[in-house]
Amino acid sequence: MYRYLSFPVQNATVSDLQNYIPVTGTFAGNSPGTTNPSLFHYQEPAGWLPYPTTSHTENFALGKGYAAYIRKSTDPTLVKLAGEIHIGDFSFQLNDGAVNDQSGWSLLGNPYAAPIQWGNAGWISSGINATAYLRDNEYENGRFLVWDGEEGDEEFAGLIAQGQSFWVKAFDPNTTPSLTVQETAKANAQATLYRTKEESNSNLIISLNHNGLTDRTFLKFNDRSGLKFDPRFDGIKQRNSYYNLAVLTTDSVQVSIKNMPDTCRATLALSVENVKAGTYALNFTGSVFNHNREFKLRDLYLDSLLQVKANDAYVFQVTEHPDTYGNQRFELIATVEIPQPEISVKNGDLVSSIASDIKWLLDGEEIPGATQSVYTPLVSGQYQVRILRSSCTNTSLPFTYIITGVESKHNAYQLYPNPAQHLVTVKGISKPTPYALLNIWGQVIQTGLLSSERMEIDLNVPAGLYVIFLEDESGFHRYKLLIK
Repeated sequence: MYRYLSFPVQNATVSDLQNYIPVTGTFAGNSPGTTNPSLFHYQEPAGWLPYPTTSHTENFALGKGYAAYIRKSTDPTLVKLAGEIHIGDFSFQLNDGAVNDQSGWSLLGNPYAAPIQWGNAGWISSGINATAYLRDNEYENGRFLVWDGEEGDEEFAGLIAQGQSFWVKAFDPNTTPSLTVQETAKANAQATLYRTKEESNSNLIISLNHNGLTDRTFLKFNDRSGLKFDPRFDGIKQRNSYYNLAVLTTDSVQVSIKNMPDTCRATLALSVENVKAGTYALNFTGSVFNHNREFKLRDLYLDSLLQVKANDAYVFQVTEHPDTYGNQRFELIATVEIPQPEISVKNGDLVSSIASDIKWLLDGEEIPGATQSVYTPLVSGQYQVRILRSSCTNTSLPFTYIITGVESKHNAYQLYPNPAQHLVTVKGISKPTPYALLNIWGQVIQTGLLSSERMEIDLNVPAGLYVIFLEDESGFHRYKLLIK
């Protein structure tokens, strides 16, 4: 099988590798047996090129990935190379960017004699997609594992071993791509171990399983992009040697990681390709089921629609009929159901039946800062509650609230003049009494302390209707004040 290698020491040569692994080809010093090339590097636009070209004394480039064909690959082989290791930042040599999914790829190698963690601190990039790809050829002739720093295959989890090569994609043909790794990206972990990943805020993992084989695709609800392919964040699907599962974006790009808009409703096609006739199962897991989003799977071939829940498995048959696979069989529909809030009255306050993600409205306009489940109305009018979740809204029916007469049952205080202009006097103050002047939206405009020696309030506010709140030992008292 092919192994994807890199060499983290300076001036390592092909002849050094030949001490442990035969390297065949037409170059001087080739290993005996055949002249068919067994060692390659990747360079666009040509693609895979045999290496070396002239002699086995040619060096392996630091930070570059190589594909070596290992004969008798079931036998373990240990390669030992001596040389100066790299210390400090390392800038990779990259192929030019491209919009299409066939170009813009670079096969890079871990330049350090230690594992490195993709996506953590220690990477500086420009024009490079967020996803790293690792080829695992021990899995039924090969599959690609993906990781974008937050989401992907947990077998990989972005941990790149020493001596390991990996793929990245440059997406902008008008910008010279750059990628630098720093010492802080080194990981104090064994890259051969399985790793437990920390789930993103809202993710859905879809697995396709058949005869012990698995392929996965990942949806991340984070509002970073729309339903079309985003070359910065979405991870393009790299083809496995067996069957392939991918999400098909609305502009027909197959991706393994899709960043989803936080919308009320979204529909995406699932692509199932390179399959043989047999029984398959789609499995659904992820933290998104802990949120308020619901999923339905539409099977266009069977004309069925079913709700998807956590850990559900949908078993289906693939036959020779082309409608049983491909891009046209499955659609995934994601929706957010928002209940309509209701308003009630308790002790003179308005109470929303929904406690979170709400805003209060007065006569159709949002009241600034009014986001709690209980709101104290200051003026008469039609009040509503609007709930906003995942860019989805639902608004209560209008609730008419009328304030009549004096706003407080406590009649010891009197305001004069009312209407006022620049000054209002609060009669009845005998002890220090805090006050607050609020506008009709409930915003505090002015505060202060009244006393028997100072009962006047200077009014440096625009004309309009306001409410004065007073606080004494018996509680809070409010009075309407008109300023001309």
